[in-house]
Amino acid sequence: MAKGSLAELLGDLEDYLASRGEIPWSVHSAEYKAISGLKLEPFVYTDDVLHDYWVYLLREKKKFDPWLEHQDPTVVANALIILAQRVLSLLGKQLQSQEAAFLAQGGMRERMTAARIAARDADGPACPDCGKPMRKRQSRKGEFWGCTAYPDCRGSQDLG
Repeated sequence: MAKGSLAELLGDLEDYLASRGEIPWSVHSAEYKAISGLKLEPFVYTDDVLHDYWVYLLREKKKFDPWLEHQDPTVVANALIILAQRVLSLLGKQLQSQEAAFLAQGGMRERMTAARIAARDADGPACPDCGKPMRKRQSRKGEFWGCTAYPDCRGSQDLG
């Protein structure tokens, strides 16, 4: 949703420039290079996050003030276009990272199920037949320890 909203804002800024007979700055222009080359310092978390966040935000914004606070609205629009492009690029990288994590680790339900199974298996003894962990099972005769490798291994033992 954020990506779509930023793309819409980017289009609106480009339309604004076009309505004024202007075009966005070239990626080769000095202004574009100056803004896109600005680096943000990493945020340091402390016990006063809200206060520290606003101090950080205002300090980092000052780096962009020569363009964002400029008297010429076309300069401001161009600066916002560059910043929106930077954010869209970061969002794209984040989505790629999340996709890779999803493929490697699965989704939330898969991870929760795996954690639940691991916790359940951690309580059981080792199977006397194959050595794999055993899990509590239920049958008509009551509870018992059954091998987690079932049906390949049919090891079992009483809970006692």
